[in-house]
Amino acid sequence: MTVKAYPQLGRKVGESVCVAGIDLDCHTWIRLNPCDFRALPEERLFDKYQVIELEVRKTPTDARPESFTPWLDTIRPVGRPLPAGEARSRRAIVLPLLRESMCTVIREQRERGTSLAVFRQIDPPEIVAEPQGADWESAKRMTLDQQPLIGTTRSPLEKLPYRFAFRYRCADPRCNGHDQTTVDWEIGQAFRKFRGAYGEKGALQRVREVWSGMWAPDREPHLYTGSMARHPESFLMLGVFWPRRLATDVESGSPVQVELPLQR
Repeated sequence: MTVKAYPQLGRKVGESVCVAGIDLDCHTWIRLNPCDFRALPEERLFDKYQVIELEVRKTPTDARPESFTPWLDTIRPVGRPLPAGEARSRRAIVLPLLRESMCTVIREQRERGTSLAVFRQIDPPEIVAEPQGADWESAKRMTLDQQPLIGTTRSPLEKLPYRFAFRYRCADPRCNGHDQTTVDWEIGQAFRKFRGAYGEKGALQRVREVWSGMWAPDREPHLYTGSMARHPESFLMLGVFWPRRLATDVESGSPVQVELPLQR
C-alpha cells in the first residue's frame, strides 16, 4: 500500500477510506474502495508501504480499471512496513511505474483510462489552503447511527475546515499548470495535530513548511495522483513519495550508489 486518503462520509456506505497501492503479482496499480479503515480490528490494520493479502472483486459501479472492492474480513498484513530508511526497497517497487509528468498521466487517461500514477516533480509546488464548508452534520449523525450499541465506538470524524491543494507546473514543456486538491490522510492529520500545538493559523504555516521541506536538496520528490470516480478526467493529489537522493561514491571510484544523510 502506498497511499491512504482522508476518510469521507457517504450516505450509502457511511465512513470510508480509499487506499491504493501496487499489486506485486502483476506490478500494476490497485485501488481499494470503500475501506472503513477506522473500524478494522487491530489485527487487520496496515500502514503505508506494508504488504497486505486480501480478497477483492471488481467494482461494478466504478469504471476505473484499477478499482476493486475489498473483502475487509480477509485483510492480512504481511511483515513490517518498509521504513523510510529503506529507500532502495521502496524505489524498487514504486519507480518501475513512473510516468514522465502529470500531463503525461492526463493523456494516458484519455487514451486508456489510467486513473492512478506516480511521477517525478522537480519544482516544489505551492501548498495552498482554502476554507471549505464544514456542514456535514447529517452525514455525521448517519455514521453514528451505524455504530454498534455494544462495544467500543470510534470518535466522530472531523471534516477538515480547509481544502489543501498543490499548485505547480509539471515537467511537460507544454504544461499550463495544475491545481489539484490533496486528499492525503497525512496532511489532514498533520493539520489537526499542529492546530493543537500552534493554533489554526500556525498549523497552516507548519503544514506548508513540512510539505515544502519534502523538496529539500537531499530528496527526490514524486507525486502520487488518482482520478475521481464520477469525473475520471479530473485528478487529485494522493501523497508525496520523497526518498533520499542517491549519489555516486566518487571517492572509491565505485559505481555503487549511497544514500545522502537525512536532514529535517
